[in-house]
Amino acid sequence: MIWGARRAHRYRQEPLGQPPRRAAATEQAAFRRRFFPVKTVAYRALPDGDPDDWIESLKQVEQLDFDILVPGHGKVGKKELVRLFREYLEALRSAVSEQVQKGASLDEAKKAVRLPQYEQWYGYTAWFTENVEGMYRYLSPHTTR
Repeated sequence: MIWGARRAHRYRQEPLGQPPRRAAATEQAAFRRRFFPVKTVAYRALPDGDPDDWIESLKQVEQLDFDILVPGHGKVGKKELVRLFREYLEALRSAVSEQVQKGASLDEAKKAVRLPQYEQWYGYTAWFTENVEGMYRYLSPHTTR
C-alpha cells in the first residue's frame, strides 16, 4: 500500500492501492476507486462524507510521487487532476459557506451557487445542485451531520 486515505467519501476508508497484477509498472501510478474523479464533480449530495477531510486527504495525495492517476471510474489522467478536483471541492465549499453565512436557506443556496468554470465537467448538470446541498448540510449549523 502506498497511502491510507481517511474517510472522505461515502464509502468506507480504503487505502490507496497498488496496481492490479496485470498492470505494467513503467511509471508511478496512483490507483483509487471513488476518491478522485477525473474532471467529474463529486457524486450526488456527498452522502456520509466529510468534505474538509476529503480536501486534506487530497492534499496528502498531491505530495505523493506518481505520474498517472487511475480512478475506479472514468478516465485515466495525470497527477494534476488531483489538484483540480481538490480545487473544485474548495471552490464549492467557499461558495456554499458564503451562502450559509448570509443566512440563505438550502433552496436559496442551490439557486445562487454556480461554479461556471466546472460546467464542462462530467456530472455538473445532474449533480451540481446536489453537491451544493451536501456541502450546505455539512456547513450549516442548523443541520445534523
